[in-house]
Amino acid sequence: PERRSSGRSAAPTYRGQESILTNEYENEPDLGSGSDDQRFAGQSSEFPRVHLATGASPAEVWDRLEAVERIQTAELAEIRQELKLLKARIGQAGQTASNIQVDLGSIVARLGQRVYALETRVAPSHQD
Repeated sequence: PERRSSGRSAAPTYRGQESILTNEYENEPDLGSGSDDQRFAGQSSEFPRVHLATGASPAEVWDRLEAVERIQTAELAEIRQELKLLKARIGQAGQTASNIQVDLGSIVARLGQRVYALETRVAPSHQD
């Protein structure tokens, strides 16, 4: 951004199709002293005095930020819950696959025994 003689940055504001440079700190109260909203007291370096092109005050911006944070926190909790459920399903699927493998192993072993028994019965009759 361009620098004005005051040392403050100039932010472009768009009205229609033309760009108008405005001082983003014009007409803003000093939040460190005399502000009605104590959330901003002494926080000028952490939360700069802002006047958005929409006309939102710092308190409105802060409220919007808090609302977005609440929504994101709720969404994150939902995603974590879904992740837990998916991990549980994967665990169940793994156990099911293991059970199937054991069952198939038992079936193959029994079939092997039956084949051996049949071969044993058939083999002596072929020797006659």
